[in-house]
Formats: sequence, structure tokens, C-alpha cells
Amino acid sequence: ILFWMWNKEYKGVMDFELLNRLYFVGFVPGVVIVLLLETALTVLFSVVCLSDQLDFLKHQWESSTLSQGDSFASDSISVPPGLAFKRTIGYFVFLFLMAFVVAALVEETVKYFIASRGKNSNSSCNLVRVQMWLLYVVTPTLGLSTMENVGFVFRGGIEQQLSEVVVEVIERVVVSTPMHCMTALLIGFGLAKREFYHQKISTFKILALPVFFHGTFDFVIFVILSFN
Repeated sequence: ILFWMWNKEYKGVMDFELLNRLYFVGFVPGVVIVLLLETALTVLFSVVCLSDQLDFLKHQWESSTLSQGDSFASDSISVPPGLAFKRTIGYFVFLFLMAFVVAALVEETVKYFIASRGKNSNSSCNLVRVQMWLLYVVTPTLGLSTMENVGFVFRGGIEQQLSEVVVEVIERVVVSTPMHCMTALLIGFGLAKREFYHQKISTFKILALPVFFHGTFDFVIFVILSFN
């Protein structure tokens, strides 16, 4: 898709090698940065918001471990069932923070800095159209989204049924990736206003709408899943 867009509209005015570099920056370093930040914040928010459930969770973990003693002694190791959480106020605060801070703020900020810092470090990158800014921001976003999709699709391991993998792929391609691209377009519009039209617009204003839409998207999903 990126090659088709570049070949149709920007061939000769935008270096396709630059788009490749941006894609792989989102695919590898971007994912590593996101993973480290999200892991640290998840642990922090878990301790703060779910401290009242530690004994409850510990009891579940010990029960599941004891019930699987025979499995661990055999050749096939079964995965313990997921832990259940009490739907307390702290739990929903935790979901809110996971959606708006851990997922939305971290990922949209990484997208923003990959695009803005990448442009500043490439003196040969001449984005003479607003649409080129949009493509410039969407490209590393697709790299980040690709790696995220791979992680979600194979999170169940090799024991997943093929039908489960297919459903997960469809959900990610139809829903998640377009959402990431939409928020990237919003960031692209903001950067274009600042760099192309020379409007005074802060980083906070550029990230506000993308973080809001991304966070709302994730929070609704988290709440729905919490009742299943």
C-alpha cells in the first residue's frame, strides 16, 4: 500500500528509501521503546490501583498452580487459566490508566517523536505537500502496528486453533490498524500545520486528539472485556 501511494503520487519528489527506514524504525526500535515504557507503567499502575486485590490474586495463582501439579510433572505443560479481578473502583481506574496512559499516550508520543525527530535529522527530506506529511507519519505507524499485530496474533502460542488466529488477524486488520492510522493522520495534520504552514502549535495540542481517540477506543474495549 505504501509503495502504491508513493508510486502514484510522490515518485520523484519523495525518497522511497526514506519511507522504508521510517517503517523499520517503527517496526523495531519503536516497538522496543513502547514495550519498555508500557511494561514499566503497567507494573506501576498495578501496584497503585490493584494493591487491595493482591491477596485475592495470590490465592487464585496458588490454587491454579496446585491444580496443575500433575500437568507440570508430565511431558505436556498446560497454561494456567487467566486470573480474575474484582471489579472495584481501583480496577476501573487501572483500566482507564492502561487505555489512556499506557497504550494511548505512550504509543502516540512515540509516533510523534519518530516523525518529528526523523524529519529534523534528515536535511534531504523535503516535504513540500501536506499529504507528504501524512504519509511520513503513517509510515512508521504501520511498522509499529505490524509488530503489535504479530504479537497479538501469536500471544496464545502454537496451541492456538487456526480459526482463532484468522479471527484475530481480521480484527486487527479491520479495526486496530485503521485506528492507528487515523491517529497518525491527526498527528500528521498537526505537524503539517506547524512545519508547513508555520503555525504555533504545541506538542500537547498535536497529541491531544490522537491520545483521546486512541484512549477512548481502548478503554471501551477493556470495559467490555472486563464483563465477559
